[in-house]
Amino acid sequence: MNFLLQTSLALVLLYAAYHFLLRREGFFRFNRWFILGALGLSAGLPWLRLPVVEALPAIPMLTLPEATVLATNAEASGWSFSWNGVWLAVYWAGVGLMVVRLLLQLFRLAQWRQRLPTELHNGYELIYTGGQLPTFSFFHWLFWDETAPLTGTQQTLVLAHEQAHVRQMHSADVLLLEIAKCFLWFHPAVYAFGREQRTVHEYLADQAAMQEGSAESYTALLVQTRLQTLSLLLAQPFQQSSLRNRIEMIRNARNVRPAAWKAAAGLLVAILVAVVFACSDRAMLTPGRLDVSGRVLDDAGQPLPGAHVIVKGTNTGTTANADGRYTLANIPANSTLVVSFVGFSVKEFPVKRMRNDVTLVPGNDPVGTPPPPPPPPIFSDLSEEPFVAVEEMPAFEGGIEGLTRYLNDNIRYPENARKNGQYGTVFVTFVVKTDGGITDVQVAKGVSPELDAEAMRVITQMPNWKPGRQSGKNVPVRYAMPVKFTLPD
Repeated sequence: MNFLLQTSLALVLLYAAYHFLLRREGFFRFNRWFILGALGLSAGLPWLRLPVVEALPAIPMLTLPEATVLATNAEASGWSFSWNGVWLAVYWAGVGLMVVRLLLQLFRLAQWRQRLPTELHNGYELIYTGGQLPTFSFFHWLFWDETAPLTGTQQTLVLAHEQAHVRQMHSADVLLLEIAKCFLWFHPAVYAFGREQRTVHEYLADQAAMQEGSAESYTALLVQTRLQTLSLLLAQPFQQSSLRNRIEMIRNARNVRPAAWKAAAGLLVAILVAVVFACSDRAMLTPGRLDVSGRVLDDAGQPLPGAHVIVKGTNTGTTANADGRYTLANIPANSTLVVSFVGFSVKEFPVKRMRNDVTLVPGNDPVGTPPPPPPPPIFSDLSEEPFVAVEEMPAFEGGIEGLTRYLNDNIRYPENARKNGQYGTVFVTFVVKTDGGITDVQVAKGVSPELDAEAMRVITQMPNWKPGRQSGKNVPVRYAMPVKFTLPD
């Protein structure tokens, strides 16, 4: 349902941009691809996420790997009525009916193709309908009503029009729009886009046909001919769109220059829609700061879990997880990272906007640039004020894998939050004390009272850690733990 809602909203916004900016302009090819792009973008937006990070308080802390809590059906107590289930049942029933309708239309076309006489031409098959069907095209099949009262010149114009449909593959657009209608059968914007796309196809085919004759003779042909009734959604009949609009476009094509700024504005709207949806529920980075991620590997390409990654000159840092991956959120763009691991040489390098992978080689002495001096102490009492990076970091029993196992075994998705559709990432900060106990548990960025309370409960009840040590003494260390609550749909 979330997917359908997001797609529906995007379709409304993009159709509004097309209707008010592009519909009356002569950018026929641009309009054709804008409509197709709008459908593709609307379908892909729910899956699109930009690489942005959550905004956290500017407190020095070490960020642990994210823990994910998935609400499963097993957590629900018995069967209960759900409007969401009703709507989904109605939705899939509609999808099924629309798919059957589309398949029947394809079957009818195939039947006509088999039953009527056919001639092979360069690039298309000419199928004579004998007055049973009007003139129309579908991919490379051109159904031709040879009984229509047309002169030789008029037949040439109509044939050029339909050949343009075949040559420019307009039926592919129609088929894609019909497939979109199958899955978004309830949405009026899909049907509106379908009508607009067919109109654009007629404008493009009119342009091609007028090369075979004058605009005056072609408009006279449009007025003279009248389309027979044809209830086939996949066909491209000769006179598909509004006669008045087509004649107006033909007359204005040589006199009115389309406004280029409207095409640019349409593209800008599409880009803004993509950015807004991709950044939903997430905060953009502060200007001049970056979200840095990468992997720490040894010279054999194997990960180094537990490797320290520190922002040079600060007490901000993190450790690599079991796969050697690390993430530092919202650090200055001109930072230098210092990476170290026991038994390997220290390595430092300036951060990049893309991945920041690093390979360490065995050794006790730094390679290249000398190791940075330790940052000046920012706390007066090491036994009371928490550190971020120390000589010997605190360790949970079993390491990162043990911590992940503890969280998975103990965190429960709150039932009320699950029923209300609440989800998101709770950032909890805590301090590992000098005796390994947990204290100062706080929510740095919450989602809802139920999810915040559950994340705090499990972290507060963690068993003691092995404490961190600095200069031979146990010292407190501050951590941040992102806990991601996720619903199945």
